[in-house]
Amino acid sequence: MKLKTASETAIEGARAVANLQLHRSAYVPSEGDASAITEKAQELHSLELEIIEAIRRLEAQRDALRSQIAIHDALVAPWRRVPPEILSEIFELALPESWKDALAGTRQGPNFADACLSWRNDNFNPLRKHISALKTELNKTGQVPLDLYISARLASMLHDPGPKWSEEAWALLCAQSHRWERVHFSKVPLQAYDALSAHMLPMLHTLSLRVDEEDGSIVSLPFHAFRNAPQITTVHILYYSPLLPFVLPHTWAITTLEIHCGNISNGELSSSIGAIVACSDTLRSLTVTADDTGTLTVDPIETTFPHLEQLTLGHEAIYLCWILVVPNVKDLTLSAWPDLHINATSGLSCIMALSAGCRSTRSLALRGLEPTDSRKIEFCLRRLPLLTELTLENNEGIGEAYLPLITMQLLEWMTRDAETPDTLSLLPNLARLEVGFRVRREDAADWRFYNALEALKRSRRKEWTVDGKQLAQLEHFTVDGQDALEGWSPQGLNHIL
Repeated sequence: MKLKTASETAIEGARAVANLQLHRSAYVPSEGDASAITEKAQELHSLELEIIEAIRRLEAQRDALRSQIAIHDALVAPWRRVPPEILSEIFELALPESWKDALAGTRQGPNFADACLSWRNDNFNPLRKHISALKTELNKTGQVPLDLYISARLASMLHDPGPKWSEEAWALLCAQSHRWERVHFSKVPLQAYDALSAHMLPMLHTLSLRVDEEDGSIVSLPFHAFRNAPQITTVHILYYSPLLPFVLPHTWAITTLEIHCGNISNGELSSSIGAIVACSDTLRSLTVTADDTGTLTVDPIETTFPHLEQLTLGHEAIYLCWILVVPNVKDLTLSAWPDLHINATSGLSCIMALSAGCRSTRSLALRGLEPTDSRKIEFCLRRLPLLTELTLENNEGIGEAYLPLITMQLLEWMTRDAETPDTLSLLPNLARLEVGFRVRREDAADWRFYNALEALKRSRRKEWTVDGKQLAQLEHFTVDGQDALEGWSPQGLNHIL
């Protein structure tokens, strides 16, 4: 049995005193009835106030429950697993697509007033979050050696301002410089290196710098910041800005040097030639690419690199073939690109002539060379009896007729034939061959080239003995990435034509 509430009982009693039926009749209450009706109405008013207050309490309890439910749900929400620094990046990317095109006074961004406190803090003070995270991560590392990678995009498009530079974060990292082993600094403000110059770097052995001053100003590489790093042996430099000619500190015994001179209008090879030559006594590995040689005020002289074993030259850096003497090079790569201002094939011939034929070379990669006569390539290959790996790729140029490196004549010369003894003496130790037709893949789909490549493969997979010495057999053979040892057909390349 359901018990009636006080309000329900009061309402039933009130209906006996005053009701709609009496209100519609001509009833006029006597003084006694009027007094009873007035008293009952006052009781109902009091009861109404009590009910209103009870409703307010219930609504407050409901709101408190809803708030607690939301907090409980938020604590297990997936976004809480996202680190604050990533949340900061999300907020930076939350601008509307039309942001960059809108007028400054009319731009509308995300309404962070509707976001929770944690999200507002991440958005309005992301740098503080990053510094806090940096401190935490540094503390986790204890005193173990550090590999450091910093990329700072300071100047960029208006709609993508990039991160701000933090002197506080930089100071935290510099304070740990005694633990640095490898560092890569990309577009770090040049003035930041001044603060580093006072720190010791006793463990640093690998240094990588990228310089790209977007105002086009001529800059000097900040090697002064690393004067207290006596153990550096590996240096990587990438510059898109005009540089003053530079040399590396004489206290560094550089064994690996990699220089990339980018941007045709700014990065010039001439700025780095002095640094390359100065390392000739210690270098074992050298990689240089350049879009432009620049102005050479003094003709560089031929320089011997007695210990150099790996050499990679790209595009205009092939100019160095007329300077470098590398008698002990084992791995040689020349990559010519379209519209080269120098003759890469002549460069190959020159460096081999200067280096006693490069007879120690085991691996050779020729990419994009445009020989006017395949016999020049055949002559160079014939001087490399110890070669075990060979890569040949045509020019990557699109839209113009570039001379191919890979010709029918060259493939025929490389095909062993008992009736042509010269073919048996060409590359007797070759075990790995990679052929790349690049944008001239229609040649790969040509049955003539297919038959020539198949004949080459069969001849070099066959056992041959010359003067009692067994010739090497092909163990690896690819055509535009296709495994040619397992069987292939020119139709198999049609999907990439």
